[in-house]
Amino acid sequence: MHLAEIPDINCTVHQLQLCVRSALDETQVKDLLAKCRKISGHFNHSQIAQDELIKIQTEQLNQPALRVIQDCVTRWNSTYYMVEQLLKVKDSICLYASKHSIPQISPEEWLYLNKLVAILTPFEEITRNLSDTNTCISSVIPLIHVLKHTLQMEKEKIDTNPNFKNIIQKLIEDINSRFCDLQSNTLYSLATYLDPRYKLNRVDDDEPSVAKRARLASNASNVDPSTSFEILSPIQSVHSNLADMLKNCSDEEESENDSMDTNSNLMIWKTLINEYNKENRLQLNEDPLLWWRYNIKYKVFAPIVRIYLSAPPSSVPSEQLFSAAGLIYEPLRNRLEGEKAAKLLFVKYNLPLVHFDY
Repeated sequence: MHLAEIPDINCTVHQLQLCVRSALDETQVKDLLAKCRKISGHFNHSQIAQDELIKIQTEQLNQPALRVIQDCVTRWNSTYYMVEQLLKVKDSICLYASKHSIPQISPEEWLYLNKLVAILTPFEEITRNLSDTNTCISSVIPLIHVLKHTLQMEKEKIDTNPNFKNIIQKLIEDINSRFCDLQSNTLYSLATYLDPRYKLNRVDDDEPSVAKRARLASNASNVDPSTSFEILSPIQSVHSNLADMLKNCSDEEESENDSMDTNSNLMIWKTLINEYNKENRLQLNEDPLLWWRYNIKYKVFAPIVRIYLSAPPSSVPSEQLFSAAGLIYEPLRNRLEGEKAAKLLFVKYNLPLVHFDY
């Protein structure tokens, strides 16, 4: 892409995965996860052990039956789900371990696992959000910002020991390193500004710099953009944290009186940008593309909106397409022509859009 001089972006989900991987490689975490894998492997390789564990849950503890999950080395979130599930079946695991020869987790180690889940939860939530087919790159800057803020809050908690504080600090440093150019990247900053759920909450001397960039984008000009968000009081969920952050931001952008300009196009753009800045922000669960579709007075923005709000923040949709192609080319259909395979993939992914009833 660079050789062809085509603008491109990295997969945000994979960047986050690399950050998490470096944290999971810490000695204390690595040893504890190895013990968890041995326990999960014991139950996944023995149906008798699984049945006995379920029997303990339902008959002795009067709890719902939950199976132990084995993680996958290539997916960090599977490790998160494994640890989260072990915490849910902690009581039954302890009772089972008292009668059988499996690695035992000490009370202190259970607390460590609980803290590890608390640290990884915002990563898992953001990964799911960015992997959604309806999400575009406009959500990257706000989500990365609130992720760092959430990690900082977790680091400052009283129950976070020095080892986990170091792990959190390493995560924050890795995020800063891998996403250091977000706000100076035109693709991300313009997409964030053009998303009516986010926009901006600060104004430069003349007009918001990203707003100015949006105006100049129509003329294929380049101006360094900037996007800023206000730090808020801590709350639990990344999504609710982001919602609270945007709620506390002013929904109306102030601007200086525009000087007289002989260029009518410039005046029209400035007027439209000021009106757009004064529009109320959408709720986080609303569709920004529908907003642009129904607000026809901003139709002059349409060309750049189509460009900057169309790119997905991750390669997950492409990877799912590759996986589906692998399922089509099974051993008994390995000579299927590429054209037919493409049609089958098209039908598979587009029939749900028209609510086809099988």
